[in-house]
Amino acid sequence: MRKRLKEHIQGQIWLYVIVITVLGIGLGLGETRAAELTEGTKGFLSTIVDNFVAGKTSGIDQTSILASALLSQVKTVGLMWFLGLTVVGIPLILGVVLIRSFSLGFTLGFLLKEKGKEGTILVIASVLPQNLVYLPLLVVAAVVSLSFSLFIIKGQFNKGTELWKGFFIYTFIMFLLLIGFGIGSLIEAYLAPSLTAWLLW
Repeated sequence: MRKRLKEHIQGQIWLYVIVITVLGIGLGLGETRAAELTEGTKGFLSTIVDNFVAGKTSGIDQTSILASALLSQVKTVGLMWFLGLTVVGIPLILGVVLIRSFSLGFTLGFLLKEKGKEGTILVIASVLPQNLVYLPLLVVAAVVSLSFSLFIIKGQFNKGTELWKGFFIYTFIMFLLLIGFGIGSLIEAYLAPSLTAWLLW
């Protein structure tokens, strides 16, 4: 397993560089956008965060959080899987990574800049735990999708057997990644709220 993983990374290293670069750009753009918010928008978002914190510390519906998180991850993985099947999916796959990372960068930037100590606690307890799972999986999912899209573009689809074999391997890997995202969703629904409530108590 370690040997195959090493071979995969070495064989797709340039794709990893591209995806990680896009991820970094998205995080940076999100953080920059958070710093450019108007006072009215900052106040509105601060109210949302305060209500979020109140909910985390006074009572939470973990089942609803899990369902919402799972649905979001299924949509992301499903979209990337579909885009990997198309010859025009490459920029769109990178777009998914950019949007996800922008959202995270915006959240981190706003909490750290506008909410002070409470924001730092929220980042550590409520944002980072699941994203330590989500982000690596997002990078791998993007690389796998890009790789399969390139596999099609290179003309391998002329060999029907190789195409179907590649398709099943591709789908199986994306399914395994979805399971990993599911673990992240469990962290988001059960660990993060409890950790947040404990640290803010």
